[in-house]
Amino acid sequence: MNQQQLDKLRQSATASLMSNAKWRKLFEAAARMQPQLGGVQWQLLKNKQPTVAELAVADCLLDDNQRFDDCGPFPCVELRDIDWIFIPHQFTDPHSDPKRPLPPKHNDVAGFIALLAHSGQFPVQRNEHGATITGYVW
Repeated sequence: MNQQQLDKLRQSATASLMSNAKWRKLFEAAARMQPQLGGVQWQLLKNKQPTVAELAVADCLLDDNQRFDDCGPFPCVELRDIDWIFIPHQFTDPHSDPKRPLPPKHNDVAGFIALLAHSGQFPVQRNEHGATITGYVW
């Protein structure tokens, strides 16, 4: 998807719920979480399927706070291209494989949401599987 198509897609949203400043606050809160959150799914506007990546990515933002630098999970992607982020209560251990299955790991989703509440109001939807931070309403 090229930039013009992304712009058109963003303009077709009913509402944009997250600013660059809010995304940065979310990433900074994630960096303070111990243990780090894992199994986090990111849905970018240009991708058909979510991508699993870490959430503590505040160090990967450029000084303009509008996009990631050329390192990190999404090189050169703008923050406004994030559709949603899902933080699961439970996720597969990244070191697990069919020959050596490991027990699932757990995220402190409630703790993260409480930490996030100290930084402002965020569009968080919770369910029995975890929490979704929504960037756009379609």
